[in-house]
Amino acid sequence: MDRLHITSVKGINFGRFTNRTLTLGDAPFVVVHGPNESGKSTVSELIAWLLAGRYGLKTVTQRYASLQGDLRGSLNGTLGTEPFSIERSFKVSQVAKGADPKEDAPSIRVGAASVELERWHTLLGVTTGEEYALRYRITDSDPELDLSQLLEA
Repeated sequence: MDRLHITSVKGINFGRFTNRTLTLGDAPFVVVHGPNESGKSTVSELIAWLLAGRYGLKTVTQRYASLQGDLRGSLNGTLGTEPFSIERSFKVSQVAKGADPKEDAPSIRVGAASVELERWHTLLGVTTGEEYALRYRITDSDPELDLSQLLEA
């Protein structure tokens, strides 16, 4: 697998991380840290959902659902030397808040080309959100920095 580098993640409608962008920059290693309830887990979940699709129990979905409709987000970065972008939307029924959302086909671009989901899974090296969660994790916190200071409204 080529090196995947995420430069920004945007929550369009994803729990409390809605209409916010976190710019991660070009550093080879990025640490996202902050006090409890500052949004670290939400950012981590959004990245996982965008890259590999929804996973977890209905209660996980319920945590991010809102009355504003679909769960949505996007991210940008590079895969090897090529820029990539991905945007995904997950439908959640207003009547059954917390029910498993139906996943729309994501919009994925690598370089100038549109990429199908199956090819994206091959490039990423994982095919489900569960596999992503087993392989990648963002942890720890530092009480000196509030993640909200890094967010652009």
